Amino acid sequence: MGLKLTAQVPTPPAHHCPTLTLMLPSETVKAIGAVIILFFLFLDVWWLFRRKKRFGTLLSLSALAMFMGFALVLQDRITEFTLNKVGTIRAAAAEASSNATEIASVKRRVEAQSATIDLVAKTALDAKSLYDSLALKNKAAAEKLFPYGV
Repeated sequence: MGLKLTAQVPTPPAHHCPTLTLMLPSETVKAIGAVIILFFLFLDVWWLFRRKKRFGTLLSLSALAMFMGFALVLQDRITEFTLNKVGTIRAAAAEASSNATEIASVKRRVEAQSATIDLVAKTALDAKSLYDSLALKNKAAAEKLFPYGV
């Protein structure tokens, strides 16, 4: 059975977004993974030297547990996991990095358009002051032309 792991160094998020789920710190998860690996290694050695029965069953269980321990230790670096004839599991890190790229692109466009929005607002303000000035001049001209009203 073939095994393929793809790793990528994660980029830190621009800001932290709080979630409703309980998230353990990365160091804690890695420590739990290391404890799982060491515990099952010790259990296998102990079981082997005590000449207990069903060592193959324990070895299978230990292999699975150690695999999970390695996954916890390498959790922030594994982005894709492939087993031949079984399938592929892609981690959310790859999707998150592509989404972060798209978000950065949208942010750049919004920032570029903010100058245009500021220019339109300034032009509208200039137009309003010009309108107010013309309204006053128009009123003054009407009073000079028609001193007694129309």
